[in-house]
Amino acid sequence: MTHAILPGTGFRARLAALCLTLAAAVSVAAPAASASNIDFTALNTNLARNHILPRYEFFAGASEQLRTEMKSFCSTPSKGSLHLAQRAFNDAMDTFSEISHIRFGHIEDQNRYQRLYYWPDMDNRIDQALDEALKQMDGGSELDIARSPAEIQGFPALGRLIFGAGAEKVLAGDKEAGDRCRLAVAIATNIATLSGQINAEWREGPSAYVKLLETAGSPGNGTFPTASSATKAFLDSMTDTLKLITDVKLPLILKAASEPGDVKTAECWCSGRSLRNIRINLQALRELYKGVNGAGFDDALLRTNVGWLYNDIEAAFNDAITLVNQIDESPKALLTDARVRGQLKSLIPMVTRLKGLVEKLHQLLDRDLRVIVE
Repeated sequence: MTHAILPGTGFRARLAALCLTLAAAVSVAAPAASASNIDFTALNTNLARNHILPRYEFFAGASEQLRTEMKSFCSTPSKGSLHLAQRAFNDAMDTFSEISHIRFGHIEDQNRYQRLYYWPDMDNRIDQALDEALKQMDGGSELDIARSPAEIQGFPALGRLIFGAGAEKVLAGDKEAGDRCRLAVAIATNIATLSGQINAEWREGPSAYVKLLETAGSPGNGTFPTASSATKAFLDSMTDTLKLITDVKLPLILKAASEPGDVKTAECWCSGRSLRNIRINLQALRELYKGVNGAGFDDALLRTNVGWLYNDIEAAFNDAITLVNQIDESPKALLTDARVRGQLKSLIPMVTRLKGLVEKLHQLLDRDLRVIVE
């Protein structure tokens, strides 16, 4: 199986197009310092083994529990069993949010990321695809969810079926409720299947992606011809996720607050997770940056002569995470509270600054192993 060095280009193209309308990108400037003391192989191995693999394992386990709870609810529908299914949905979404920043490897095979998490959805394609699927099921046809449009294969579609107005419909006790339940179980099963495949393929077999990261720069490794090229993949994931937060996630929450008709474009609007996902994303990025047991990007920076960058990134992460933890994440507050909207607006430049600093770190890994300094 062949993988590109810089995966996720489809995602980047969609993100770039959205960013043209939602925000302006930040640029970074230039002169130089040595970074030759960084052990890229140790850094890659640490992040692969201690950051990625445990998160995919947790995601697979939580997704399997989600499938179990959805089946249980549909066998005996009640408010109580629906509550358990909703809690399992949030647990699985939490674990997905903790690994969704990794946009390379088997998550990109077979369009898996889009199938698990079709968002942003600026044209309301998810609702349209759900309506079509329910019409098909109402006519007595079986639905092959894995061959269905990506819009209805993952979390955003499932959230619409079991939260808000969808929760009322799935509890109605009529034929449509039964169809909605069958569709919800099919989606939950698909999420469990995809997450299990990704977890296994990262760690097992000759094409296990963890091995590609650990052997980056070795003869025959066509995915990562140098150890630093593998490290760049981690940094690409960091900058892409920070850009998604500043240019899409936060602006769409603010847009929904000012234009209520656009609330459906905000992330996880129906399950009330718009800010929760961002909070988890930022925490996961900080954990990626810091690594485990003294082998993270922060430790790598301490081995260079750019200690100022170490201090600035630490402070930027702390500032952004401190603020996001203080914001009321309830949907009502996000949409109606002026103070909360002010905090969201303040969070954007904080995360933008963090992104700019990570981009400076990224430049440590250019061909000459040089870093931009001020």
